[in-house]
Amino acid sequence: MNPVIIPNIDPIPLPAPVWLLQSLLYLTFILHIFPMNLILGGGLVAVALAVLGRSPARGRYARLARQLAAVLPVAVAAAVTLGVAALLFLQVLYGPLYYTATVLIALPWISVIGLLIVGYYAYYYFGLRRSAGNTPPIWAGILASLVFLCIAFLYANMATLMIRPEKFAGMHGLGTHGILLNTNEPMLWPRYLHFIVGAIAVTSLLVMIVGLVQRRRDEDYGNWAVQLGGILFVAATVAQMIIGVWQLLMLRTDVMMRFLGEDTTAMLTLGGAIFLALAAIILILVAALGRARLGMTIAGIIALVGTIKLMVIVRGIVRTGYLGSNYVMADQPVRAQWLLIAIFFILLLAGLALVVWMLHAVIARRGMPSAPSQTTTPGSATGA
Repeated sequence: MNPVIIPNIDPIPLPAPVWLLQSLLYLTFILHIFPMNLILGGGLVAVALAVLGRSPARGRYARLARQLAAVLPVAVAAAVTLGVAALLFLQVLYGPLYYTATVLIALPWISVIGLLIVGYYAYYYFGLRRSAGNTPPIWAGILASLVFLCIAFLYANMATLMIRPEKFAGMHGLGTHGILLNTNEPMLWPRYLHFIVGAIAVTSLLVMIVGLVQRRRDEDYGNWAVQLGGILFVAATVAQMIIGVWQLLMLRTDVMMRFLGEDTTAMLTLGGAIFLALAAIILILVAALGRARLGMTIAGIIALVGTIKLMVIVRGIVRTGYLGSNYVMADQPVRAQWLLIAIFFILLLAGLALVVWMLHAVIARRGMPSAPSQTTTPGSATGA
């Protein structure tokens, strides 16, 4: 077995206590997850709807595809903006691990910048090159979806490699000049698929929100969108739970057993996430069946947010379990800079307010037309 070699911790003191930085990492990552899910799941769902909407008899699929496509460029901007903060906190707390992992996969990792630019412009073309009655350019949606699936795969490689410092020396000794990926990691593929399917589930809730908004203008179309989003959410969440069992089984035995009874906190956290996911399935299913759609959808969204919050904590428990005594954050020196922390909170709240305003502008006005306006006679546009 290769020796565990980790670069020394940066001697520069941390600007805040470890517990606060860890909490901010969780908070910013949770905020980052939602637009990130829309980037992945939204593209896949919008492309599928656009393909189905090519038939004139399925005009409402094309209409929904246009509405989702309009949100995607904004989702990319929000994900990048919110992701910067999460990445900075990750670097501060796990710098020696993060930088070592990214250097070992240097060439694929640096390609994320170019891929992001291509994906961003492809989503802009996909979302803006549309007109009433026509589907968005499918090739642009496919290109962007493939690009962001690739980026997600590279991030999954980095995230799984940085918590396996015992691999560092062996990968460095191969002399591959940063072209290898962590593809021999047992938990890589279930973790990657778990995230993709989860992204589709989150996007399904956006479809339901679109339907609820559109019911004011076109009740039949709005109810159809709510039902479609609800069915897709239930299917994706059930699939995600199955993949989650696979991911649990692929964890290292000592880490897996923490969730199976050896660690009460870990067991309750995972159990709470499963409970909330089941609650979200039931609530969204009731909404899709047409009963108290607004109230049930809101309750389902709240349950899903709770699920994601707990799963982020589970992610942290897995990271801590794998690292063990090889890397202890409490060993880092701390010199709190409370003024800078206060400024960060002010700017974070201002940024979140701006993002919410942008999403509202897209969803409520520009991104969601009531119906295709192909004719000039009043009342002739059906949006069927």
